[in-house]
Amino acid sequence: MSEETNKIQEASAAIMRVFSDRHLNTEEAIEALHLRAPDYDVQLRAVFAMVVGLVLLDPWIMPKPPRRPSRARIIDEMVATVLHGLLMSDLLPAEV
Repeated sequence: MSEETNKIQEASAAIMRVFSDRHLNTEEAIEALHLRAPDYDVQLRAVFAMVVGLVLLDPWIMPKPPRRPSRARIIDEMVATVLHGLLMSDLLPAEV
């Protein structure tokens, strides 16, 4: 394999470890409180995909200047979207 392929595989493995670690920590905390939460594993991957997608597809998604929003506005809107979704997803009592 090429050095570039090895670096991509290592990066992918590192990202998957972060996803797995976060999922386990959240899951343990929710279970300890006897609550049922939204699927944070899916939410984490969806947010990651949103960020990567916007970075990679920015030239095709965003309008051309002068209508193009500033970088700060784009980041603020993404943060507001993610926080609104995460904060509005209520924890529910665990099913018996």
